[in-house]
Amino acid sequence: MNKNFKLVLVAATVASFAASAHTTTNALVDDSGAVVKNDFGQCVEVVNNEAKAECGGAAPQPKIVDVPFVIPANALFDTAKAVIRPKGRAQLAALAKNIKEAKQMGKIKQITGVKVVGHTDSRGSNAYNQGLSERRAASVRNFLVSQGIPANMITAFGEGEMNPVATNATPAGRQQNRRVNITVSGIQAKK
Repeated sequence: MNKNFKLVLVAATVASFAASAHTTTNALVDDSGAVVKNDFGQCVEVVNNEAKAECGGAAPQPKIVDVPFVIPANALFDTAKAVIRPKGRAQLAALAKNIKEAKQMGKIKQITGVKVVGHTDSRGSNAYNQGLSERRAASVRNFLVSQGIPANMITAFGEGEMNPVATNATPAGRQQNRRVNITVSGIQAKK
């Protein structure tokens, strides 16, 4: 019996230490006793020993969404050039303003990144088209930076003729393939 009592005592001690080591994640409370919530209406949580009924488990991670923009290359560039045309500058300036204000069609609350991808048609060598698509993407990136978009938020690269959206056998198809895709990523706005 004495041996069993010691085992029970040891088990109770271990359980007591385990319970005291476990902490609960709970809601942050302000000076008035109200639960503090973030911009998404979720409880701000801290580690302590007092639970708040109005806050469930861990807050869900914000959803990241992408808003794509496709700008035809002829709106931005002359044939075989990477210098942005005035009409293209106006389109990009409007886009930059929206990015800075994080109001992409009401879908994005906070911008997390901007991806710029240049494309060409299949006329010319692969190496030439790859270089042209990279120069065009870099021109768009540099313009967005000049409009106040932080450079560290923008990635720019070219895909040359690798991902056509139409046939390269017709002038109309080639025109569709000469484009710059801009994807703005960010935290989804509340609905």
